[in-house]
Amino acid sequence: YQGSVGEYMNDDLIQATTFRSFCEKRGIYLSVAELMDEAKALHFARVYNGADEYAKKIAQRLAVA
Repeated sequence: YQGSVGEYMNDDLIQATTFRSFCEKRGIYLSVAELMDEAKALHFARVYNGADEYAKKIAQRLAVA
């Protein structure tokens, strides 16, 4: 992304696009169904956030959805 921080913060589409690009480049662009798989959620959490605890938060959020 090459624009200003303000533009980025105010544009959901830009944010979604850069997040998708980030995930695709790292092989962690997963569907909700795939994130329900504990091993895949853990892999995503480690790559995206670096902590296993994040995978537990993903599982908690999906259980509510």
